[in-house]
Amino acid sequence: MKILNNILVEELAAEGKSIFKYEGKVFFIQHVIPGDIITAQIIKSKKKWGEANLISIEQNSPNRQKPFCQHFQICGGCKWQMLPYQEQFLYKQKEVFEAFKRIGKIDTLTIQPILIPAEQNTHYRNKLEFAFSNKTFLDKEILSDKNISTFQPALGFHTNRIFDKIIPIKKCHLMDDEHNAIRNALFDFCVQNNFSFFDRRTHLGLMRNVMLRFSSQHEILVNVIFGENNMLQIEQVMIFLGKTFPAITSLFYTINQKLNDTIYDLTPVLFKGKAHIVEKLKHVDFEIGPKSFFQTNTQQAENLYQQIKNYIQPSGYEKVLDLYCGVGSIGIFLSRYVQQILGVELVAEAIEDAKRNAVRNQIANIDFVQGDIEKMVKQHYFESISFQPDVVIVDPPRNGLSPQVIDAIVALRAKTIIYVSCNAATQARDMDLLRMNYELKNLSIVDMFPHTHHIETIAELKRID
Repeated sequence: MKILNNILVEELAAEGKSIFKYEGKVFFIQHVIPGDIITAQIIKSKKKWGEANLISIEQNSPNRQKPFCQHFQICGGCKWQMLPYQEQFLYKQKEVFEAFKRIGKIDTLTIQPILIPAEQNTHYRNKLEFAFSNKTFLDKEILSDKNISTFQPALGFHTNRIFDKIIPIKKCHLMDDEHNAIRNALFDFCVQNNFSFFDRRTHLGLMRNVMLRFSSQHEILVNVIFGENNMLQIEQVMIFLGKTFPAITSLFYTINQKLNDTIYDLTPVLFKGKAHIVEKLKHVDFEIGPKSFFQTNTQQAENLYQQIKNYIQPSGYEKVLDLYCGVGSIGIFLSRYVQQILGVELVAEAIEDAKRNAVRNQIANIDFVQGDIEKMVKQHYFESISFQPDVVIVDPPRNGLSPQVIDAIVALRAKTIIYVSCNAATQARDMDLLRMNYELKNLSIVDMFPHTHHIETIAELKRID
């Protein structure tokens, strides 16, 4: 394909990509920022747009900074490290505003959005999962290292380029150094003892995955997932971790011989320590186990929940319907400020976590129901229980709300809707469907995932009487 020289990168685009223009077309490219002058190779060319790969940067943008991670570009996790954090957040704001204006037909200039950047933009995650593989991913950046072979074992992250190879990670900046030490020691121990690493084509091999969870209360949960039921070797691994890292407060293992990596239908076995770690969000505690759903950025979760409370301005007499409530963390956080909360969630394990954490915090004014919201709407569930909410909170998946759910929410005639979203485009689409009955009053932009293109938004809508 054609190679282009001295091309100016003009602006950022969706999904962490940037764009340049050539012969009237827009081309999407990764690993560059506006202001870079590059050499690129066209790999796809449609009528109005195309895609290109970076060959080299001929001149750095004035805004470009040195990435802090040695795995940058090889690991696709923190794609915006070369862009100063302030610039990242400005672009995320712009993307939200454009989605609301273009898709939602809402002029955001009529409101004053509340901006909540991350105070801590490294070491901000409380959960990470890593995969073992008997094949190491080889990228052009590391081909010069002759000691790395395709068939060498690896522990790290998946690549979207080759499904059965793993990018080896030595130091990840998303958690503190304790998690790096645990992961690297586990890898070295397994290599030294010739334990087999998982083959993602044959689905054979002992070492499959490892999950680490940290809490702000200085507790650590580790769950090692094994691909084979070899108890002699499993116990060797677990004894090693327990003795080497006494700071681990909850040590689990799970045997997964399925074709996929999910463990939600499996039973983790507690090998040592407590059955859960405890995370604290302001005034409430949460028990978190190896299968618990929970916000991965604790500090920003606190800011997000506080902002929801600020929008509601509770008097103590509100009834709140919390749809797609997950483990109920929003409702549990709000429970001391309102009269009654009903949380609804599809995933049964999440509802179990929610009920347990409500009991832990001695909360009596909250109930949780497990169910498919789409089906509950069709069966007129909310009418049948005569629950008339003053506030409806929705935090749906990335694809947003269905028209049927929107119609059901409108029919409840709640005074306030709080719409939390991780996808501004689908949120804006739903705003357009709600505009006949509700008006956007306030908007907050919360950065839960620095150095990525992801952003969280909170919209406050008021019923039009």
